[in-house]
Amino acid sequence: MMYLKAAFFSFILVNISLPFVIRGLIKLGIVDKPDNERKIHNEPIPRLGGAILYVVILGLLFAFGYKIDATPYYLLSGSFVVFMLGVVDDIKGVTWRYKFAVQSIAAVLLILQLCAYDCTKFNIAGLNLSDFIGLGILFIFILGAVNSFNLMDGIDGLVSGYTLLISSFCFLLIYDGSLNFNSILAITISGAVLGFLSYNSNPAKIFLGDSGSLTLGYFSVYLIFSSINYKSGNIDLLFAAIVIALPMIDTLRLIFFRLLNKKSPFLPDQNHLHHILLKNNVRHKVAVFIILFIGGAGVFIGSIYYYYSVFAGLTMFALYLIILFSIEKIITKELVNIRSEVENTILSKAPSYIIDIFRKLILPIMTVVVFIYLFHLSLKNNLQYGNDFSLFMAVTVFMIIYSFVSIFKKSLFRPEIFIFINVLLFFVLINYNSINAQPGIQIIYKITDLNNALLILLVPSLLFSIIFSERIFNKKDIVIMNGFDLIIASFVFTLYVIIHLFNYKNGLSSVANILINSFIFYLFYKVAISRFLKYQIFFYLTSFLLVFIVLFRVAFI
Repeated sequence: MMYLKAAFFSFILVNISLPFVIRGLIKLGIVDKPDNERKIHNEPIPRLGGAILYVVILGLLFAFGYKIDATPYYLLSGSFVVFMLGVVDDIKGVTWRYKFAVQSIAAVLLILQLCAYDCTKFNIAGLNLSDFIGLGILFIFILGAVNSFNLMDGIDGLVSGYTLLISSFCFLLIYDGSLNFNSILAITISGAVLGFLSYNSNPAKIFLGDSGSLTLGYFSVYLIFSSINYKSGNIDLLFAAIVIALPMIDTLRLIFFRLLNKKSPFLPDQNHLHHILLKNNVRHKVAVFIILFIGGAGVFIGSIYYYYSVFAGLTMFALYLIILFSIEKIITKELVNIRSEVENTILSKAPSYIIDIFRKLILPIMTVVVFIYLFHLSLKNNLQYGNDFSLFMAVTVFMIIYSFVSIFKKSLFRPEIFIFINVLLFFVLINYNSINAQPGIQIIYKITDLNNALLILLVPSLLFSIIFSERIFNKKDIVIMNGFDLIIASFVFTLYVIIHLFNYKNGLSSVANILINSFIFYLFYKVAISRFLKYQIFFYLTSFLLVFIVLFRVAFI
């Protein structure tokens, strides 16, 4: 339960602080102004968002992880060095030589922290390295990885979403049922980044800035290294490279082609992966989703390498590298053809009567059935949470008060984030675990089970609603899945597949089931709101009501 508390508190603290931080940064003039060259936003956006992330993460580390094991002074000192470098760069700007010098200090501190944890042995795919060579590669790797996170931060929510994936994956690797500092760090970062994404995803209200991207990159690199054979102290450098290959290979790809064209590798340009997608008319939020999906593939390959077969992992990684180095040609030639084919066939030629039947009959019936089912779950399942009731009650009451005050003041508040948290909280409270998926063919659901039967109906209904949203809801600019939803979709799908495919221990399969079920029902909430706009307040309140019913049962029944 300590991990759940750390995740929820980090989410809440970041989420409630951001509107005030955004206003303060605007007043101070700490904004990222469009330059009509590399930057793709059209109006000034506050930066230095990494400041609130760092303060919350550091505060909760001392609150929850301070007494678990030895305080990692080297790590915290290194993170502070990187964070302050980012702050100065966000406010004044610094030269690359100064950046390199300061980052080198932070890299040495991170290495000292790993040595303090007896992580002093290095290998590449099982081939042991000498201490001198291993430490040298580690130093270069840290600098490259941290800077690649910084360079990756070119579109809304990309680095935040990628960090959410990496930190959650590292938590899976580290978690063994006991409490330790690294697990607390991973889950705290996940919660904080999730709260930040509600304002950082497209369209962004605040940017991470260098203070955020450098710090998240620094923590992510540490988590990856500390999660690899954490107890044995033997670090597989190749595994770390596979897991965070996406930003590093994208950076190496740019350097390679710049040198090939006799250009300076340090000069900025618009040839990053996200720039290529945007130049091919891919929507901003879809570009983030595609990149995170590619990043998730890297994490998946890393899992195969780590848990299944080194040879299979290396083979898939070689193919992954070929795709990443050829990504511009692949996108330019294939993506445009696929998009035009879909628009000319599926979207335009679907019979109107099918759209009408779905809008007027199927969707209303599905909405009624879903809400009856949710209330049925809230009254049926056995609940055993004891003293933790107070945490859930406090979180729920706070979210209600905060959301209504925010709506009344017409602030920057985005209500859909609390619908997602309410649905997630609801399924956590009732310990919902309807999809009992196992590796292989056993993933096929039993249609006789009410839970699985409803999910089988919900998924195609959601896909149909998203694909034909403009025709179903009679609005040209209707948005069912915003930038936040697409980032969460890539995150939930990747973790669900990895957890079930590699049969993670310690009940983590139930966590994966709760995540994916929560996301499916959350999306249906959004579809229902889009269909019945007059009742959007009702739908919003029912998400709180469901949680309150369960909490009432915990407290009084």
